[in-house]
Amino acid sequence: MIVAMRREVIRRARGEIAELAESGLDWVTFATKAGAVIRRAVPFDRACWHPVDPGTVLFTGSFVENMACSAAWLAHHEYVVEDVNKWAFLARSGYRAGALSNATHGNLSLSARYRSGGGAIADELRASFVLEGTYWGAAGFLRDRGRPWFDGEEV
Repeated sequence: MIVAMRREVIRRARGEIAELAESGLDWVTFATKAGAVIRRAVPFDRACWHPVDPGTVLFTGSFVENMACSAAWLAHHEYVVEDVNKWAFLARSGYRAGALSNATHGNLSLSARYRSGGGAIADELRASFVLEGTYWGAAGFLRDRGRPWFDGEEV
C-alpha cells in the first residue's frame, strides 16, 4: 500500500512538472515551482538548476537553493574533471537521472565533486532535461549527511 501511494505521488509530480515545462515560465520561476513539486515526491535539502544551451551544452545560468556554487567550480567539475553522472552524459545516456550513491557503488569518495565538498552531503541526485533529443537543462538535488541515499524509484 505504501509503495503504491509513493508511486502515485511520483506519477503526479511528473505530470505537474510536464505542465510547468510547457507553461512558458522563466527559468527561475520554473525551477522554484518544479523544485516544490519534486520535494513533495523526492525529499531533498539543497538544489541547483541550470539552463543549458543545446548547441554548446554549456550552462547559461544558475539557480541554487540552500547552497552556494561558484560558476568556476561548477564549470571545472562539469567540463574538466573526470567524474560520474555528469549532466551531459546523463542527457546522452538515456538514463536522464542518476544518484551518486549508485554510480559510485556506495563509495561516494570515488566522486571528485563529493571529495571537493568535504563529504558534507549524504547523496546527490542529478537529472538532465531532454525533450525530443534536445538537452536544455539540468538539476542537482542533494541530501545532507545523515539522510538516506536516493533509491531507485526516486531516481
